[in-house]
Amino acid sequence: MSTKEINRRYYLKNQVRLRAARREKYKKNPETELRQQRKRYAANPAKYRARARARSATVSGRARILWYGAKRRAKLRKQGFDLSVARIERAIKRGLCEATGIPFDLSPRSAGGQNPFSPSLDQKVRGGGYTNENTQVVIYIHNCARWTWGDAPLKKYIDEAKFLR
Repeated sequence: MSTKEINRRYYLKNQVRLRAARREKYKKNPETELRQQRKRYAANPAKYRARARARSATVSGRARILWYGAKRRAKLRKQGFDLSVARIERAIKRGLCEATGIPFDLSPRSAGGQNPFSPSLDQKVRGGGYTNENTQVVIYIHNCARWTWGDAPLKKYIDEAKFLR
């Protein structure tokens, strides 16, 4: 058995205790821990980028990314936040935009930046916070259009697009 396999088994067996110890170490000296994290990242950024890309291609990984972003924005804007990762994950697993019914695409971003059909969190009422009642999981392009032009032009566009089919 390799050293890597031995270490992995040890970690899995003692996961709770090791995580608690890591949290305590971070609480005691966060500056040192952050400096070490930055140093590890600087030594091998490709490894960490690849790990992040792989995580964002999974349903649970994408749900967590959206949840963390919403939590950060709610804190910055002093808005309400009671969204759960499980709720976002269920919506992504359903596979369809809650506003348009268009399927989500979890593939990596396109050459121009964001994938237009990736999941995105939309506040039904602007400034109403990221709550379970006020948030829907939609495709990114819908969220951008709604944010830029509002509901009326977007509804007209959707109605016209349905008529053209």
